[in-house]
Amino acid sequence: MTIACAACKKQIQESQSNYNDAGEQVCDSCFEQEDLQKNMLKGFHQVASGSFSVSVLSFFFNPFFILSIIAISSGLQTIRIFFSKEKDYVIDAKGQAGYLILACLGILIGLLPFVQVFLALALGTSATQQ
Repeated sequence: MTIACAACKKQIQESQSNYNDAGEQVCDSCFEQEDLQKNMLKGFHQVASGSFSVSVLSFFFNPFFILSIIAISSGLQTIRIFFSKEKDYVIDAKGQAGYLILACLGILIGLLPFVQVFLALALGTSATQQ
């Protein structure tokens, strides 16, 4: 018996169909696309959250600025994925702005140790010149 895919309306055999999260019968390609999109969104959330958490940690413990560099690069990767037009990285932007803000905060907090060292060096050298 043939049925129509709930996503793309292509005719498929009922034995070759899969059930998506909503309980609808979909073809293999639509099922894989939905699974890929779900995993990309999960990865996007983890990278954005990781950027913020590592940046907060880097503010207190940051040997050789390694954690700051990781926080900044994770935040930049989140922004790249969010605004990417590549087919492999398409993220549904609806409802994801909070994670973008979290990534931007991660970048800003990750930059603070660099600013602290720069100010310490700048103020330290100007104080010795007087």
